[in-house]
Amino acid sequence: MIFNFGAAMRGQHTSHRETLMPHAIIRGNNGRRHEVDFGEASIRVEIYASDETVEIFVEADFETHAEERRRFAILNVPRNLFSEASGAAARRSSTSSLKNRVVR
Repeated sequence: MIFNFGAAMRGQHTSHRETLMPHAIIRGNNGRRHEVDFGEASIRVEIYASDETVEIFVEADFETHAEERRRFAILNVPRNLFSEASGAAARRSSTSSLKNRVVR
């Protein structure tokens, strides 16, 4: 699957207090934190899945920079853990929509 998020993603307001800005943060064994801030750039998201793993690739600047100069983040996780987390997120989403429902 490939998803391209362009102008619709830039500075999209999700509530009155927060603005959606794509980023990735990791912390390695040495405790150091590394961040990729995609800012207001158009981003591309690609998801590759095999029987054993799911890889999520996020890339910015694909329209304006050479491949070796683009900001990116890659996450590769075991498929069973990705499936469990996706299912849990779907269950949370469905129950939270019930709580937020307005009865008229």
